[in-house]
Amino acid sequence: MPVASFRKSIRIRVIVGDETVVLVCRQPTGAEVSKFLSERFTQKGRKITNHHGEARVAFINRILIDVENATYENADGQMLPLNAQTSLTEGDLAYASRILDIPVRDWKDLVNASWKATAAMTFEESQVEDEGSQGN
Repeated sequence: MPVASFRKSIRIRVIVGDETVVLVCRQPTGAEVSKFLSERFTQKGRKITNHHGEARVAFINRILIDVENATYENADGQMLPLNAQTSLTEGDLAYASRILDIPVRDWKDLVNASWKATAAMTFEESQVEDEGSQGN
């Protein structure tokens, strides 16, 4: 009988001004990384469209399990810690959706998209290194 195994988490540090935010992600499967890499571009005929930003954010949203050293502003104007245990009220969700101009459903939507994009680049860079080292 197969035994479920838990994948090691990956801690990706993102420099934000004078601070460091840590995105804690689960180890993605090979299929998830492949899907992410292929979603970065679409091709129709001779036209290639770049979707790097959207693909990076979606990929990190799939594997993000926590964030450290981040805060968010709630509907009452209070700065509170942002992490996987963050519970948002309906008022907080509506406020954040209005401020960010995106539908906010949970804590992951409050994590800055540029932080997610930076974290995703870690996986792109490791793929390039892996591909480059195969010929050696």
